[in-house]
Amino acid sequence: MESIILFSKKKRLKKIAIYAVVFLFSSNMLRLIFETGSFRIFTAILLFLAAGFSFLVLAAEVMHLYGKDQTGLVVSDRGIFKNDYYGKIIGLVEWTNVDHILLIDKDSIGIKVKDISQYNMGKLGSKNAKLLKEEKIIMILSDSRLEITFEELWNLLDSHFGSFNMQDAA
Repeated sequence: MESIILFSKKKRLKKIAIYAVVFLFSSNMLRLIFETGSFRIFTAILLFLAAGFSFLVLAAEVMHLYGKDQTGLVVSDRGIFKNDYYGKIIGLVEWTNVDHILLIDKDSIGIKVKDISQYNMGKLGSKNAKLLKEEKIIMILSDSRLEITFEELWNLLDSHFGSFNMQDAA
């Protein structure tokens, strides 16, 4: 049995709204600084960076919102696949390689694996590669971008992995 969980359009729209507000605020503040002549280089640079970053994230989120693939998470009898940048690098995490499913905090679940050698850590970035090497946590899941609640996510993992060892990572 395979369960496909889609990204939530409502949650994405909230994120888009937040970045739109940040972009509009920072770009208008930049405009005011240049119009009034009260130019401070440090403030201008910070506002320029905030406007640029928020615009890039805003554009990426809008592209993802209207993209073809809205699949967020695939949970099957074989394993679990997270459809985001890191999930595509890691690929399918098979249940036979899962050691524990950890409750990291009140709304995050960690997937801890037995053997990390089969995963490509070169493209993960230093923070994620360190977490993988030291803790063997290959994937962190939450309901923040998915169309299901945290409890539904927890129950879905439980139904596929069976009676797993629930551990508190804190």
